[in-house]
Amino acid sequence: MLSLKMKILVACLFLGLRDADAHSAPRSESSRASELDVPSTNLSTQERVSSSSLLPVSVDLQTVPFPSGQEFIDVRGVGDTGWIQSDPELKRSEFSSLLRSFDPEGLILGGDLNFLNWESSVGPSCQKWNLVQFPFISPPRALKDAFDFGFNLFGVSNNHAEDCGQFDDKTTGAMRTRYELANLAKGKKVLWHGVGKSHEISKVSTRIFQLKGKKIKVAFAAVSFLNWRTHSTSRGEANYQGEEILQSMRRSDAKIKILSVHTQSTLEQGKAYAARFIKEAGGDIVFSQGEHKWGDVEAIEKATGGKGIVFHGLGNFSHSGIVSNHKNIIARVLLKKETLELAQVQIIPFSNLYQGELKLHSAKSGLPEANFDWKRAVLQAGRKVSLAFSNFP
Repeated sequence: MLSLKMKILVACLFLGLRDADAHSAPRSESSRASELDVPSTNLSTQERVSSSSLLPVSVDLQTVPFPSGQEFIDVRGVGDTGWIQSDPELKRSEFSSLLRSFDPEGLILGGDLNFLNWESSVGPSCQKWNLVQFPFISPPRALKDAFDFGFNLFGVSNNHAEDCGQFDDKTTGAMRTRYELANLAKGKKVLWHGVGKSHEISKVSTRIFQLKGKKIKVAFAAVSFLNWRTHSTSRGEANYQGEEILQSMRRSDAKIKILSVHTQSTLEQGKAYAARFIKEAGGDIVFSQGEHKWGDVEAIEKATGGKGIVFHGLGNFSHSGIVSNHKNIIARVLLKKETLELAQVQIIPFSNLYQGELKLHSAKSGLPEANFDWKRAVLQAGRKVSLAFSNFP
C-alpha cells in the first residue's frame, strides 16, 4: 500500500507540456550548468489548438499517475549518468543507495522500459588515459546497481566512452566497458549499445521483452556526434556507422524502436539524425543528451504513418563527476499496449546536485515544481514544443 504522501505525489508528480503555438526563438541558455535561472515562456494563456496534424497525446486524456496500469507500455528516459569515485566519500558509498533515496518505492523511475545514458568508461581501473580534460571511469558495481534498480536500456556511446585509452596491455578502455556490460547483462532482460567492434556497433540491439503480459520486440541503438576520432564508439556520421544503424533499424521487425543520440557541440547534426530515424526508419522515441540541459520536445511524422517523439535534451541524471545542474528532466512516453500507438508524453523536472544527489524541485526553489499541476500537451508534427511549466505564467 502506498502511503498518503506518496499517493499525493503519485497524483500530482508529472508535469505536461503546453502548446507552443505562440513560441518564438529558442531561449538562450546559460553556459554555467549550476546557475539557478528560471525558464521563461511567451506562450499564450489561451491554448490554441490547430486541427491539422495533431498528435493524439493528452488532448482528451487525463494525467496517468504511477503506476500506469495495464493499458500502457510505460517508457522512461534519463540523461547523463556516471558514478565517478574521485571523492574518497564515494568510494565507501553505493550508487544504489542514492537511487533508493530518490525513489524509495520505485515509482518515479519505474517504467516498463527505462533508459539511461552511462557517460563514463567502466572498469576497476585505468592504465592510461586519453587526452581529455575530465576523464571518467565508473566501477562495474555502480552499473550493476543501475541494472538491479530496473534500468534496462543502456546507451554508452558518448564523449566519455573512450576516456580510458588503455585498460591493460591488451585491452582498451572502451572494450573493457563492452566486457563489463556483456557480463552484467547475462541472464537479464536488458539492451545496451554504443561501444564494441565496428561490425557489432553497426547493428542495432534487439530482444523480446515480456511487458505487462505481452511479448514485444524492442530495437535499441546509441550514437554520438563528436569532433574527434573514436575507435570503438558508434557514431552517427556516415563515415562511421550512422547509415548502417539507420538501415538496421529500418529492416528491423521490432515493434518499439528507441534511439539514444549524444551530442557535444554538434546539436544540429544530432537533431537531423534523430529526424531521419523517425521518418526513414520508423523510429518511435529519441532520447537526446550531451548538452547538459533540458531541450524541446518534437513530434515527427513517420514515412509509414504515425508519429515519433524526440526529446531534444534530457539534461543530466545522477552524475557525480559534473557540477550541479537544475535543468534536467525525466521523460515519460506512454504507448497503448494493444496497438503501441503513442498515447501521451509527460516530464518531471529535477536537479542533479553535489556528488550526483537527485532532488525534485520544491515550491521554494524558484524552479518548476515536480509535484505541481499537470497540463495537457498538444504536439503537432514538425513543430517543436518549448518546455513550459504550469506554475509559471
